[in-house]
Amino acid sequence: MFSSLAILLTLLLANPINSTVLDPCSTIRCKSGYTCTVTNTTAQCTPVSAGQQCGPKVCALGDECCNESCGTCTPPGGFCTQQICEPTGPACGKGKCYTGQVCCNASCGICTPPGGFCTMQFCG
Repeated sequence: MFSSLAILLTLLLANPINSTVLDPCSTIRCKSGYTCTVTNTTAQCTPVSAGQQCGPKVCALGDECCNESCGTCTPPGGFCTQQICEPTGPACGKGKCYTGQVCCNASCGICTPPGGFCTMQFCG
């Protein structure tokens, strides 16, 4: 048994494992907003998906929305204020939009980012 272990150790030392075989992303550096992903053993830079909508903002991937009215995102379990933030953007129906949003359906008071999806229903 000792000789088998010695042979195995000799083989490993003589033929070190290539780290790029274990992690193809180990030699890839992606620009900001992209991450290295592996598909069929090939490394490539792909866009990072956006996180969840949080009031007027979108949280970073991995963060969570802790105060929707203020658009405050934190790491999971992070500190968060409980204040209520009022929208200060353009008027929309009976309310206002957040800064950076537009009123896309005044009858329903629906605000979206410019060019965002909007329903064309009548709310009265």
